[in-house]
Amino acid sequence: PEKARWAMKNIVKRYASFVGGGTDIPAGVREGIRLAHKMEEFGGILPNITVITDNDTSIRSMLTESIDIPVNGLAVKQNTPLQDFAIKTGGSYNNLEQIDLDVNHVTQ
Repeated sequence: PEKARWAMKNIVKRYASFVGGGTDIPAGVREGIRLAHKMEEFGGILPNITVITDNDTSIRSMLTESIDIPVNGLAVKQNTPLQDFAIKTGGSYNNLEQIDLDVNHVTQ
C-alpha cells in the first residue's frame, strides 16, 4: 500500500494540471486485450489491464461485452461505470478519494 500511495502522489503531482478529454478508453481497452492475447499466443502470461482516468465514463459502453481479462480501474473521483466494469471483469477498482490522498497538498 505504501508504494501505491507513493506512486499515486507522484502521478497526481506530475499530471494534476493536465486537461485532457477525447480519450477513447474503450478503444484502448480493446487494443490492450488484443495485445494481451497476442502475448499469450507466444507463451506469455495473460496480463491484467489497468485503466487510469479522471471522470471519463465511456467504459460504460463495454459493460455488455464479454471480457476475459481482468481490467483494473483507478479514477481520480468515484467512477461507477469504471468500478462496475472492473468488478465484472474480475479486476479491482479504486479512486483517489478512497485511498485518502490529499491532492491539494501534493500539487502545491
